[in-house]
Amino acid sequence: MYFTEENCKTTLPASVAAVSVLHYYARWSLPCRRQYLVLRQLQNDYRQALKILAVDVEDFSRIAEAHTIHSIPTITVFSRGGERRRLVGLQSLEALRRVIAEVTETGDILKKTYFTTKISSPTPIQEYLHE
Repeated sequence: MYFTEENCKTTLPASVAAVSVLHYYARWSLPCRRQYLVLRQLQNDYRQALKILAVDVEDFSRIAEAHTIHSIPTITVFSRGGERRRLVGLQSLEALRRVIAEVTETGDILKKTYFTTKISSPTPIQEYLHE
């Protein structure tokens, strides 16, 4: 799912019970392209228990400004209706797994029945670098 100025205020509140990962990126950035590969693996690991959203900071600069994004890649992790963590720079798969564990408190979101938000298909993490 892509964020737009119209849906940015409704998308995250609608997924209050889920863990959402927002990836602020630019298509030309090599670290952002590498982060894409890590996020794709993270999505494969957590399947439908995790929603990954992509925000192109050049196409949606107002959204990036509103969320105080100064560097890319930046990843924000939302859970229970609010931002729980912010990570700037290229993050490893292990680092993201630790953050998900901290955010969910148990570290095992796959067994939690309230983390069942489906990732809409196609997801931006699968398509945004292939445009």
